[in-house]
Amino acid sequence: MKEPFDLQQLFISYRRELGYSFVACLVAMARHWQRGDPFREIATNGVFVAVAAFGMNEILSLFGINGGQWGYLASAWLGYVGVQTLITGITARLPLPGGNNDGVSPRRKE
Repeated sequence: MKEPFDLQQLFISYRRELGYSFVACLVAMARHWQRGDPFREIATNGVFVAVAAFGMNEILSLFGINGGQWGYLASAWLGYVGVQTLITGITARLPLPGGNNDGVSPRRKE
């Protein structure tokens, strides 16, 4: 009979991906704490970055980069830059029909 899959086996199976997520989350939380952001923004950005960094090995292999060698550095960079800043920067460079292509996030316009 097959043994049930427990939490320890799950952590062992995904230890590298969880490491990427942990590094990215710590960097993101430290950066937002340093900027003086409210706790809700610190926590949500940490979770967003951790979820995005979980697939860092696959993202790097998509670009032909060795994920085992550059995964932690890329995760720290993602944590510092942040997911929202990265998405805003990418969409500002895309030619979207009827979109705002001035490079400024609609939320941060003043």
